[in-house]
Amino acid sequence: METHQPIFDLPRSDVSSRETGNPDGIRPRRALLPHASFLLILSLGATLVLTWPLALRAHDRLPSTNAASSTDSLVAGWLLAYQSHALVTAPREIAEGNIFHPSPHAIFYGPLGMGALPIFAPIFIATGNPTLALNVLYIAGVSLTVWSMAVVVLLWTDSLAAACSAAFTLLASQWLLRGMVATAPFAAALFYLPPIIYLAAFRTRSVRESLWLVPLLVLQCLDDLVYIAPAVLAPLCILAVVRFARARTRRSGIALATAIFLALVVMSPMLAGYVAVRLANPNLPQQTFWPPSVILPTVWHLFSPASPRAVPFPIAIFVVALGIAFVRRARGRPLRRRDSIWVHGTLWFVVGTAISLPRAVFVGHAVVPLPAGIVARWVPSLALARTTDRLGLAALLGAALLAGAATAEAVRLLRARRSTAPGWLEAGLAAGVGIAAYLGSEHADPSRSFLLKDFHLFNPPRWSDGALAVLRAAPGSVVELPFPALDKTLPKVHARAMYRSTGYWRPLINGHHSYYPADFAARVSWASRLPDRRAIEVLRDTTDLSLIAVPLGDLPPATRLTWEIFATHPPRDLSLVYRSRNEMIFALRPRTGALRAPTEVP
Repeated sequence: METHQPIFDLPRSDVSSRETGNPDGIRPRRALLPHASFLLILSLGATLVLTWPLALRAHDRLPSTNAASSTDSLVAGWLLAYQSHALVTAPREIAEGNIFHPSPHAIFYGPLGMGALPIFAPIFIATGNPTLALNVLYIAGVSLTVWSMAVVVLLWTDSLAAACSAAFTLLASQWLLRGMVATAPFAAALFYLPPIIYLAAFRTRSVRESLWLVPLLVLQCLDDLVYIAPAVLAPLCILAVVRFARARTRRSGIALATAIFLALVVMSPMLAGYVAVRLANPNLPQQTFWPPSVILPTVWHLFSPASPRAVPFPIAIFVVALGIAFVRRARGRPLRRRDSIWVHGTLWFVVGTAISLPRAVFVGHAVVPLPAGIVARWVPSLALARTTDRLGLAALLGAALLAGAATAEAVRLLRARRSTAPGWLEAGLAAGVGIAAYLGSEHADPSRSFLLKDFHLFNPPRWSDGALAVLRAAPGSVVELPFPALDKTLPKVHARAMYRSTGYWRPLINGHHSYYPADFAARVSWASRLPDRRAIEVLRDTTDLSLIAVPLGDLPPATRLTWEIFATHPPRDLSLVYRSRNEMIFALRPRTGALRAPTEVP
């Protein structure tokens, strides 16, 4: 009697040719090198075309694809630039940050982005240009993510058409090209995830073999411990549990669980930083410029084009149709290596979709809680994840796997009707999938169409060379204006100050991240009153403030006029030390005595 292989078992290994009895015909790995090279050129070329003219202005412009671009991309640039700077100057200070001064551990108030440093850091250290480093990270990150997924599908199915289909599915994602990834480029470093999926599927027969997963898991999870890490670990944990539940796969389940545990151990110092910040800020979920949205989506909006779990409708139909054909063919037969892509693609898509659903939705006029909302009632710390939508990146990768699986199944059907399917027919199939992915994305939301359309850019802020020389030479901390009151603060104001600080790296009173420290509110109260004399005294005595930097172009006309008057007749505690057409820098009289904590509010 024929035995059946459980769907989450490690698929049987295929040998290298049909002549040796391998029905799948997987070729030696070196024979796949030309295809992998072609896929790299395809991925990079398509990314450059879809983001043009970004490559042409990579040194002085940043993507402006949505309303968050002018804030989030600047924060991402500061975050990665600070860590790169700390690596070569003071590695022990990498967890501090120069914002929210003098609050400690500033980078733990938001994502870390450390998985992006292998691309960003060398460019920033060599050039000192965060704009160039961010753009290279974005273009290279998207290209490598698409390429690594295509190569994984190529290895899994031995079909170049399937690999191209997986690449086109990712390139059709508006979330990847113009959504969160464009506004927070550290999220482009998803190229560790396809190899993780592949290794988890085939390289966990022993603990020793599974150790290859550990560095990849660490790099991928440290990119964002709040959103990316759960999206990576949740499917892997489920896979480990299912394998552990069966005696014949228990060894593999233990090996996979061991790899996950070791990765968490390596990441424990960073996890401890988040825990320390959480303990020091009991009301941290309320300490944010971006309160949770009270607008609940409807069922129809769960797969909106802006979501990472969105799949173009033609691709969804294609996958379902070929999936039915696969189930009918595979029923009653053992699972083979190339067939297992269906199982793992479904696992990542289903789990990614489940964990990324909102806490509740509208069904008609009724509010229906979803699993995330039910779990959040029992795990209050989940409130730190202001949106669950970003967890859908696991579903995005799963959809790419399924598109590749469907194309491989279609190629098999073509070969079943003919002894050999001509290359042009397989190429046409892959091109058809690409066109369907594009048209499906365009039709879903024409207002957000993106192929060969304008890819808008904006000019990031910077200080002139003369101003930077003054800012670098001064002791103490810096505050940049405007600095509105907490209830009127626009995060963009602080993001611009943070990005400009990458040129001089002085302690900065300004700050913006996912959350802010509890004591930041008191400093905001005083800084928003500048140039009030009492505010100057308090900030000088509590933050070691030495310079007030005034980018005149960022000020409202009335405020600008006030500071231009001060340039001619400065208050007693201020002196003008630098002036250009759109810049002013005022120095404070040095403080006397030790730095102290604020004991009053205005």
